[in-house]
Amino acid sequence: MARLTIEWKAKTEIAPQALTTGESAEATEEKAAAQVSERPIWIFIPSGDPENSEMRKLEDVVFKNEDIGVGAKFFECIRVTEADAARDRVLKDAGRSTPRMVFLRPDYTVHGVIEGKELSASKLLKAMKPLVAATFDNNFDTVTKEYKKLLNEIDRLDSVRQRIDDQRARLQGKADAAAQRKLEADVKEYEADSSAVAEKEQKLLALKRKGEKRPDA
Repeated sequence: MARLTIEWKAKTEIAPQALTTGESAEATEEKAAAQVSERPIWIFIPSGDPENSEMRKLEDVVFKNEDIGVGAKFFECIRVTEADAARDRVLKDAGRSTPRMVFLRPDYTVHGVIEGKELSASKLLKAMKPLVAATFDNNFDTVTKEYKKLLNEIDRLDSVRQRIDDQRARLQGKADAAAQRKLEADVKEYEADSSAVAEKEQKLLALKRKGEKRPDA
């Protein structure tokens, strides 16, 4: 499902720029705050070998795991080439082999590295969960469980939409008032259910950082 596809952003460097000295205290504080990511960071450094068995395992099995797909929503997901990682001051000493995953805290310090034959859904989840717990008030397992339930509801709505499309096609050019009323009622119900699911998804994925004040606080 598209909702569980990990959206990797391609970058050539991860380390934030060093602060410039000689500036005002206000400017320095503002730049320091900007060097903290809104989310923890998940770095994927792939192998350049198309025949690499670990790459095939990642793409065919690990990245298709539902828990991994949901868990990725807690992170900024970044893909960096091996050459660029070797030059980056944060990544250059974080592991050696490829493919590998590097998990960073929001302050860009290394939380953990998983590489080579150690790469598996269970190992990734083991690295992700404590990092999420340290960053957000949201519970990783609860969000994952509820989101997977939501996916079942989305699948059901997809079937309903297909049925509505079929109904509409069958009624094309026909003067069947009763069937048209039934179709309109089905569309109205579908739209209401879709709106409710969208609202639930938005609330479920609303991440709250540790220590973050609520707007009404």
